Amino acid sequence: MARAAGDYPSAVALLKASISVDEATGRGGGDAKARAMIALARIDLKLANPGMAAFQAQQAMALARNARDREAAKRVLDKARKDSPPGGNAGGIGGWGLGSFSVEPAKSQLTFADVGGMASVKRAVMRLGILPQQDPELARNYGVEAGGGLLLIGPPGCGKTLIAKAAAGEMDAMLLVVQSSDIVSPFLGMSERNIAAAFRSARSQKPCVLFFDEIDALAGARPSMQSEARRSTVNTLLAEMDGSSSNEGVLIIGATNCPDLVDAAVKRRGRFDKVIHVGPPDLPARQAIWSIALADAPAGEDVDRALLAELSGRAPGRGV
Repeated sequence: MARAAGDYPSAVALLKASISVDEATGRGGGDAKARAMIALARIDLKLANPGMAAFQAQQAMALARNARDREAAKRVLDKARKDSPPGGNAGGIGGWGLGSFSVEPAKSQLTFADVGGMASVKRAVMRLGILPQQDPELARNYGVEAGGGLLLIGPPGCGKTLIAKAAAGEMDAMLLVVQSSDIVSPFLGMSERNIAAAFRSARSQKPCVLFFDEIDALAGARPSMQSEARRSTVNTLLAEMDGSSSNEGVLIIGATNCPDLVDAAVKRRGRFDKVIHVGPPDLPARQAIWSIALADAPAGEDVDRALLAELSGRAPGRGV
């Protein structure tokens, strides 16, 4: 019978078993530790905790020094993935699941008309991103190649996410918004699978805008990373973006407040090579923002929008 994630007796028993194994195998080397992890993973499967079983099995695969132990760990991992419910949110200690990507594209209800000001940003997104997708041949005649991605940089709250959503509306395209939390998983190999799943989802819903918010959290500079798994995640993102033929009809946009933290290879030609700065709104932009914000509000014509724009001079777009 399946046990709930909050079944504390089984969780405590499993935790005590882990501690006992650590103490018993502290001098046993990698093979002994790997076999202990495999045994714990099998216990998790019997307790109907496939998420924790997958975690233990992947730890065993990393520790195993011989093919036999690695194969045994892989069999347990495959069984855990098979037993995991749709979405991969299986119960375990702390409610750990398999971390599967489950975000679906949706239609954007916004267009550039809903974005106050930011005329230069809109023109850049239209010229470098939208038009090459809508008419690749015309864009090539003017030296603009379709493919690659747009990187929106600028302070927080200045409209980077809003621009991405409006771009999808301008293209009459689907919108897939991806946060780093949707991708990064504690399980080895799952972050890479989630990136591939995000691209597959976008390609299946062409035309589509694939928007990576806070891209620096997902594709940080690899030389500063201590985790091989994190570096592998960045490599997978680069490989997916390099599939230019399969990405036709997909406009890829990334946003970051910290462009210096993004890996240099991510910003090379054919990837996020078109950088657009999204700064705080100037006075005309703030007036436009106030006009849009007050359009459906019970505000009379005597409301001085110019004064409001002047008083909100130091605020970012969201603050206005």
